Amino acid sequence: MNTIKQFKGDSKTVPLKISDKNTDGVKTVFDLTGYTITLTIKKKKTDTDANAIYKADLTIVNAVDGECLINITPTISDGFPLGTHYFDIQVKNVTTERTTTAGLWVVEDKVID
Repeated sequence: MNTIKQFKGDSKTVPLKISDKNTDGVKTVFDLTGYTITLTIKKKKTDTDANAIYKADLTIVNAVDGECLINITPTISDGFPLGTHYFDIQVKNVTTERTTTAGLWVVEDKVID
């Protein structure tokens, strides 16, 4: 399981390369052209998207090479509750919606403010 750790009130940038498996089970680059990539962070897996801690579209850096970027600002992360939460990343277009990555998003408190 993927785990991303972040201090509350700090920025967090995570580069991602979205991949897919072909029919032989070999990982290949997922061309993001025409897709929207969405990050959702929830306190509980069963929470609705409307009750998510955070939900936003990611920045596509290089669509053909499947590269995108999670960019959380200090203002955004300051609103995250402390603790371990669940996240997923979904790739969507007009006909397709699928989860490509999921894991834990851990928000820790800083010693110095």
